[in-house]
Amino acid sequence: MEGIKSIARKIAESSYLSRWVVLGIDSVLSVFSSMMVYLLLSYFVTISIAPLVYVNLAVISLVVSVSIFLLCGTYRGIMRHTTMHEILRLFVALSIKDIIMFIVLLSLGKYIGIGETSPIKLFMIQLLDLVISLFALVVLRVVLIYVYTLFMAAISNVSKRVLIYGNDERALSLA
Repeated sequence: MEGIKSIARKIAESSYLSRWVVLGIDSVLSVFSSMMVYLLLSYFVTISIAPLVYVNLAVISLVVSVSIFLLCGTYRGIMRHTTMHEILRLFVALSIKDIIMFIVLLSLGKYIGIGETSPIKLFMIQLLDLVISLFALVVLRVVLIYVYTLFMAAISNVSKRVLIYGNDERALSLA
């Protein structure tokens, strides 16, 4: 049991490993949500996409996602807390990603297999991708914070003792 706790402590204290894991999970989740948007909209909207085109879109989305997440630094500092600043950074990164994807799909659409698609349809696809990706990444952060808190509580042996003496403004409290 002590061996597992020492390994868990090393993982918990290593910010380098957790940052790269978060970057990988963010990138995979961003690509997955993009692919789900393309699949759903190819079903509901008159856009016919061949299976090989999904591979092209996934590769392009992965390259753009990793580049933008590295540039914006969205993978840093997530284990301590996620603030509105962090969510704004995610929004900016995903917006840049979707703008780049819009430009790529608009200019290279006929070469990667989606044909001549209306710019309005492509814009709506990227807007939906932005909303779904942002929701998924915020939920991921909330879940990671919760799991990290449970994880740290499980490996910690320290219990806090608190003494509160009195119940008015002149009360003495020790923590």
